[in-house]
Amino acid sequence: MTADEVPSTSACGPAGESSLATTDSEPEPETRRCENQRQRRPEAATVEHSAPVGGGRAKLSTLESDVREVRRILQAYALRLSERDAHARVTKQWRLVARVLDRLFFFFYCATIMISLATIFPR
Repeated sequence: MTADEVPSTSACGPAGESSLATTDSEPEPETRRCENQRQRRPEAATVEHSAPVGGGRAKLSTLESDVREVRRILQAYALRLSERDAHARVTKQWRLVARVLDRLFFFFYCATIMISLATIFPR
């Protein structure tokens, strides 16, 4: 099998023969079907480079403007990502502060209840 051939998904072997073993000298219909099922990969698109004739400068200026546009979009995207990361960092810090305060107030509440119970119901 050459590099540009793709085997089908049937029971064909690497050389195109069927994976079913036969003892006859005549190829089985399965083998013939395997040969027919080979598919060719599509040829890669080739790009031919030629010197610009007349309109080369216009193509270059549109290419430059397209590159500038892509660069501007990428910079805006990078800025948005950095702002999102900064916002996520601030949010994470505030959640940590909230968790610490929540636990502190919970322990303060538990201590207040215990002291109140000990004062109201002495032994």
